[in-house]
Amino acid sequence: MPELPIHVIGWDHHRCEVALRERLAIAFGELPDCLTQLSEQPGVEEAVIVSTCNRSEWYIAGDIVESDIIEFVANYIGVGPDSIASKSYHCVGVDAIRHLFRVVSSLESMVVGEYQIVHQVKQAYERSQQCRSVGPLLHRPFQRALAVGKEVRTQTAIGAYKVSIASVAVDLAQHIIGDLEKTKLLIIGAGEMADLTLRHLLEKGVRHISIINRRRERAEQIIREHDALREFDVTPDILEWSQLSDALNAHEIVMSSTSAPVPIITADKLQRKRRSKTIMFIDLAVPRDVAADVAQLDNVYSYNLDNFDEVVARHQKLRHEDIEAAEHLIRDAVDAFANERSQSDLFSQVAEYFEELTNNEMGFARKHLDKNGAQVDDEDLRYVLSRVSKKMRHQIMQILRDMSDSPQMRELIALLINQQHGPD
Repeated sequence: MPELPIHVIGWDHHRCEVALRERLAIAFGELPDCLTQLSEQPGVEEAVIVSTCNRSEWYIAGDIVESDIIEFVANYIGVGPDSIASKSYHCVGVDAIRHLFRVVSSLESMVVGEYQIVHQVKQAYERSQQCRSVGPLLHRPFQRALAVGKEVRTQTAIGAYKVSIASVAVDLAQHIIGDLEKTKLLIIGAGEMADLTLRHLLEKGVRHISIINRRRERAEQIIREHDALREFDVTPDILEWSQLSDALNAHEIVMSSTSAPVPIITADKLQRKRRSKTIMFIDLAVPRDVAADVAQLDNVYSYNLDNFDEVVARHQKLRHEDIEAAEHLIRDAVDAFANERSQSDLFSQVAEYFEELTNNEMGFARKHLDKNGAQVDDEDLRYVLSRVSKKMRHQIMQILRDMSDSPQMRELIALLINQQHGPD
C-alpha cells in the first residue's frame, strides 16, 4: 500500500521555547491569506493550520518537500529557516494520523486532558473548509480525529484530574471563593507561572483585577504585553507599592510572584487592617512571598508551590490509568483508519484489475474472431466480457467485505490481482 500523502510539520511546547512559539503563531484573521499562499506552494493539494499558544502545526496533503514548507513558514513569519528547522518535527502517513489523534485527545497538550485543544482543532479545520483549502484527503482524518477525541473524553476520566500548578490553583480558588466573576484579584509581581494562572482565572470569569509592583513602569509593561488581558478585554488597575497593606484586604484572591529574598506578606502586615472576609493567597514565588504564619489567620487560605506540587503529584497517579486507556483507544482508532484505507485501496485495485482484464481480453478476442472470419459487434463483445468480469469482481469484493478483519485474505487477493494476467 502506498504511503498516505498526509504530512504534519510543526513546533510545540515540547521542542521550542515560548518566544519562538509566539513568532510561529498565526492569528485567526491571518489564516485565509496564509492558507491561500500555502496552497500555491509546489505539491500542496490541501492544508489545515492549527495555531495555538503551545503549538503551530501545518497539516498538508500532497507530494511536498519538508525543507520547502519550513522555508515558506520562515519567510511568512519573517525569520531565517535555520532558526526554526532544528525545532520542528515532521510526521508522514499513518504517523501523521496518529499524531493528529493524540493532539485532539490532548495527550500532546501541556496540560494532559485539557479540553480547549478540541475546540481549537475544530475551529482550524472549519476555517480551512471556509477557505476551500481542505478536501477529501484531510476531511476524513480530521473528522475521525474529532470523533476519537470525543471517545477518549467520554470513555476515560483523563480530564478529571488537573496536573498543572495553574489549573490546580484555579480549582482551589473556585472551591474556596465560589463564583469568580465577582471576585477581586490582586497580582503582585509577575512571572511565567503567574501568566498561565492569570489566563486560567480569566477563563473562569475573573474580571476585577489590580496589579501592584515596586516599579510602576513594570506593572504597565505587564498590562501591555499580556495576551490574555487583551483577549478578554480587561484593563487592570495599577496600585502603588505603598498601598500593599490596604490592597491585601481589599481583594479575595492575591497572586504573588516576586523575586524578594524574604516574605513580603506576613500575618502582622495582614492583621493591621484585617477584615473578616475570606482571602486566598496563591504564592508562586521562590523563595516564598507569603510567610507561613499567614495561614494561621481565620478565613485565610495560603498555598505555595510545594502545596500545588503535592496535589499535582496525586492527580498524576490517579490519571495514569486513564492515560493508558486513552493510548489504547488511539492505537485502535489508528489501526482501524489504516485498515479502512488499505481495504479501500484494494477495492480500487480490484476494480482497475478487472477493467484492464476486460480491455486485454477484448483485444485478444477481436484478433481471434477476425482471424476466423466471425462477425461480432464490438459493443456486444464488450458487454459479454464485462458481465463476466463484473460477476468475478463482485464475488471478490464481497469476500473482502465479509473478511475485512483478515489481513491474510487481503494479502491473498492483492497477490492474485498483481499477477500477470491475460494471454501472451
